[in-house]
Amino acid sequence: MNKKRKEQIAVFLIRWWSIGAIYFLIGWGTPLGRYNSLIDLIFFLGIAIGLASTFFINPTLHMLYGIGWHRPYGSSTFAQRFVCRAKDITLGFISAIFIMAIYQGINSAAVAFFGYPSDEVFLPGEPILFGLFYALIMQLILLIISLFKKKDAGN
Repeated sequence: MNKKRKEQIAVFLIRWWSIGAIYFLIGWGTPLGRYNSLIDLIFFLGIAIGLASTFFINPTLHMLYGIGWHRPYGSSTFAQRFVCRAKDITLGFISAIFIMAIYQGINSAAVAFFGYPSDEVFLPGEPILFGLFYALIMQLILLIISLFKKKDAGN
């Protein structure tokens, strides 16, 4: 296996574990995870994912594998750092919404196809699948971004 592929697998595992740990702390460690209010759960997961990405995951990936920043560390202006952090938090919200939509789709399909009662949750949120869904969504987003960059570079 080549070095680039090993790094991609390591990045995938770091994202999977980190976001799974966030879901463990928020989804299972607080009353938000009991589905009292899905909007509150998405809101706090989005903030936590965004902040963890900004201050923990992305700097770790940059130090280990050189992924991320394209300019020297101290050369960013306040506005550039603000935009980058706002982007990470927005991406955290978007990913939390998509992941909850995936869970909702799986549960709705289980009700429709297998006849489960509609008041039961077939697949509740849990850290392993939540982290896996996040890592897959991030891989998809990064693939889409790289395709757009290749398309722009070709013009």
